[in-house]
Amino acid sequence: MKPLLLLQKDVVMAANKVSNKVTGVSFSVDSSYFVTAGNRHVKFWYLDPTKASKAGAPLPLLGRSALLGELRNNFFYDVACGRGSTSDSTFCVTSSGLLCEFNGKRMLDKWVDLRVSAAARINY
Repeated sequence: MKPLLLLQKDVVMAANKVSNKVTGVSFSVDSSYFVTAGNRHVKFWYLDPTKASKAGAPLPLLGRSALLGELRNNFFYDVACGRGSTSDSTFCVTSSGLLCEFNGKRMLDKWVDLRVSAAARINY
């Protein structure tokens, strides 16, 4: 398990642990949640407002897995939360070249084959 930390000005605001390597992360427009992607996982993370923080202790992050359906064995390279008219959607790209759209209920809604031999994340 590796730590997942949400920082603000170098102060840990929230934390949890992840069991999969994270290859992509994206924050929603309103910053109410963020999404991580990686090998066989797309996960939505929320701050738990019901858990009061002890003085200086980080808040717990609640992780909810996306419902991947028949694409559950894919490697999700990167993720992007929708903007504007697509703000309820989250988009991911798989290593096999599928562009996936998740709806506001974290369900895989649709996908399209980009017809490329492979996809990969490019680090700038």
